[in-house]
Amino acid sequence: MASCVHTVLARALCVAVLLHTALIPSRAEADKSPYWIVPGGGIGWLPNEYPVKSSRPVIGGKIGARMSEHWAAEAHVGYLKSPARIAGTPSLSFLHVEGNVTLFTAGDRGFTPYLSGGVGQNYVHSEGAGSSLHRFALTGAAGFRRKVGEKAALRIEARDLRYKVLVPNTTREEYRHHHRTTGGQNGFEAAPLFSLDQTAFEQAVAADHVNVEETARKVSRSEVEGAIEAIASAERLLIAGTDQMAFFASYLRHLLMLLDIRAEI
Repeated sequence: MASCVHTVLARALCVAVLLHTALIPSRAEADKSPYWIVPGGGIGWLPNEYPVKSSRPVIGGKIGARMSEHWAAEAHVGYLKSPARIAGTPSLSFLHVEGNVTLFTAGDRGFTPYLSGGVGQNYVHSEGAGSSLHRFALTGAAGFRRKVGEKAALRIEARDLRYKVLVPNTTREEYRHHHRTTGGQNGFEAAPLFSLDQTAFEQAVAADHVNVEETARKVSRSEVEGAIEAIASAERLLIAGTDQMAFFASYLRHLLMLLDIRAEI
């Protein structure tokens, strides 16, 4: 994760240098705060496909450069970390860096709404993993700026990130919105064993894991205890397996023999 952070910070620094050198404002705009730094924080809503808590605090900031009275270019960085919903599942960290073009509809007035849009990269790091998953992201924002002094202003905005997320129990990825809150998870829904970069084998194992848990919840405990007692007290067992089930019958016999229980197929 440290190397990922260094890479992202290096890219953000490059964007800042480009803003400083390439987006030099005109002389008429030079007296209107041509550059600015905006530290801040808020709340982020993650896609429900991730097996972590969806609503978490976000910290970050942005740097900007004025291009005209109404237009500006900005670089934005945000970070959040979310714990798992289910015990034993690793937490996830999200680091996002992007570049935006921002339109201040009322120019440099004391109060002005604005619209912003751009592209960036979203880095997802699973706790304990050696590397991070990164995805191209489309971004959009709407908000307002309110001046509170000669060289200070307050900005409040709603931001949407759109990037590809692996759909659980499948091998496909689909675009999801970072702020999405519908379709909540309940406490009985099992998360996939491997949440990021699943191969076909991992998908199959995760599906089997979910199926076993579902069967365990549906079956009656008294039925299980009765079957165990019947097998343990029987002098001899006869296992019947037809077609594809013949293999499983043979495997069951092997397991029972390890327990010193005599069985025939």
